[in-house]
Amino acid sequence: STEWTAEDPYAEPAKATSNICDAVAAVYASESRQGRVLVADGTYRPTKTVMSTVFEAVAVLDRNVAIVGNDADPSQVFVDFTPETRASAFVLSHAKAQLSGITVKALSRLPTAAEEEYTSIGQAINLTAGTVSNCVVTGCDRLKGTAILTQVPVSISGGTFTDGKIVDNVSTCQPNSPPYARHGAVFVNGGTLQRTLVAGNGAAYGDQRYAGGVALLSGLVRDCEICHNFLDVARAGLSGDSPTIGTAAGVHMRGGMIERCHIHDNTNLTSLAEVMPGWDATTFVYASGGAFIIRYGKMRNCLITGCKYGLRANAAVGVYFRTAGAKLTQELGCAYMSTHAGFLD
Repeated sequence: STEWTAEDPYAEPAKATSNICDAVAAVYASESRQGRVLVADGTYRPTKTVMSTVFEAVAVLDRNVAIVGNDADPSQVFVDFTPETRASAFVLSHAKAQLSGITVKALSRLPTAAEEEYTSIGQAINLTAGTVSNCVVTGCDRLKGTAILTQVPVSISGGTFTDGKIVDNVSTCQPNSPPYARHGAVFVNGGTLQRTLVAGNGAAYGDQRYAGGVALLSGLVRDCEICHNFLDVARAGLSGDSPTIGTAAGVHMRGGMIERCHIHDNTNLTSLAEVMPGWDATTFVYASGGAFIIRYGKMRNCLITGCKYGLRANAAVGVYFRTAGAKLTQELGCAYMSTHAGFLD
């Protein structure tokens, strides 16, 4: 609680602590080593944290523990996390771990290009097992002037992220900067993202970024609305990747399944070569406003409308298929805004 007396083990509201990590530690120290941490309404700016590998965290849930905020209105429980080092605010790695009813903002520090491997670690939520429900992730970015790279706001490699919002996470940088913020607003490499709004996310001058909204490598994305995400002058791929790996403002797929999603009003402006002096335009001409499907990604029963892309060849408004392994079945609609609304290469 923001009104606290901090009497360990914080077993009643009058004896609450203001540090979420202390409350989790009290549960871990109990005889059962499992239970719930109830977080009262308020704004929390954690100064006491725990470490998860090399990341500073508000809480690491590696046991049967639930953190419960305000499920009726998650905006009433706001965690604003700006650590001195790399951020991964909430880490879930147990099958029965739970996080619900909380809004999270995190700003990370990855000061050198040598820390590229950490960009796929969720700076607000890093989910490898368990369940995140009814949570909002918003406002995530790098700390200006102190970081080159940006971690993805939400990373899912196991477990389920459900009934939430991932909104308004916008990365900004200067032209010709090193690569950063590669994986979109949410990176799914296993596990499930479902019934979630992914909206208003993106990057300006995002060198080598895959997606504005969702980057899907494996796992399942279903029953989501993915809209109003954007990329502006984002060169495709990781170092050593073929430039044909492409970019998408909405969904970039290299595997996994996406189904029953509405992908709409996403804008990809990856084609503006003149903004990046000296860059070869052919490096980033493969682009889609809605979805870019490469290798073995599968999409079914999705509605794609109102998406846009920059004025460059080899681009698609709706869906761009880059390899024969990509599949689209029972697509319900596509916004035919150019001659390349759907492009199969």
